[in-house]
Amino acid sequence: MTPYERRGKKRPPPLARRLRAFILRGPGPGCQPRHARTVRTIKAAGMSRTPQNRVEYARWDVRMSRNDQDSYGVVSNHTRRGVHMAKHERALHRIHPAQASLPIVKSQLARLQDCLRQLQADQIADVAERLWDVARLGGQIIVAGNGGSAATASHMALDLGKSTLGGARRRVAFRIRTVALNDAGPVITAWANDHGYDRVFAEQIVTLARPGDAAVFCSVSGNSPNIVAAARAARSIGTVVIALLGRPGGVMRDLADLAVVVPSEDYQIVEDAHLAISHMVTRYLMKAMASAAAPPRGDGSAERRQAARAARPGNARKRRK
Repeated sequence: MTPYERRGKKRPPPLARRLRAFILRGPGPGCQPRHARTVRTIKAAGMSRTPQNRVEYARWDVRMSRNDQDSYGVVSNHTRRGVHMAKHERALHRIHPAQASLPIVKSQLARLQDCLRQLQADQIADVAERLWDVARLGGQIIVAGNGGSAATASHMALDLGKSTLGGARRRVAFRIRTVALNDAGPVITAWANDHGYDRVFAEQIVTLARPGDAAVFCSVSGNSPNIVAAARAARSIGTVVIALLGRPGGVMRDLADLAVVVPSEDYQIVEDAHLAISHMVTRYLMKAMASAAAPPRGDGSAERRQAARAARPGNARKRRK
């Protein structure tokens, strides 16, 4: 026989069932606390006498009211609050996972906002202007990264190659030549199989990069062996090395000509900031390309094509008409 049966009382419903009733029904007239101890603990906790929303109401330990079996009172700040709240949080997560995830979402947003506010705007502006100098002179922008940074590198290459064109019908004097080294799956596996994973980017740099190009490397730690090897290969060729890093920056901070170090050790926060920096650079290049002239062509191929079109007989007849 349970203690409830010995006292002749009905056993209260499980905590999960009581929380479900609150979430579905919400606070109302039947939810008013009826006991002096309940009122005192609510005031001590800094809450209003009646919770204003379901989330606020469900976050506190819920107990049956003595006067009405269908209404509930809210009691908190008791001596065993940690034990009760742990059980409560588990039950709340089973009932409504979205409400249990709300504190995590708010915390992540706060940390991301704080990190973005600490970014050095002048460093990002220097990166954007250096990439513009490379692009307007006909240079190529090479991007690379590992894991989540590989996805950032692919996204950045896409934005630099396409998003900088602006609208679908807008004419531009030239396009930015860009490539993400981590997109070449067969090339990566071939070099990794024959020479090791540390050389998968460096060997592509040797093949593709030329003096006057730029190589942008995304790395949270700044110590990835294949990224470090690629940066050294780029420097030996005469390619500008730009690094997007996380704190403290690692080896890449000293190897790069320009480095933007995100002030965080959290991989998720750093990767979010890297993508935001990529969009800032893309926005600047888009504005710069809107009024840019065509880059010089040393081989004179554009002039030869224009002269050949003018010399065609059909074009001459059109001019006479």
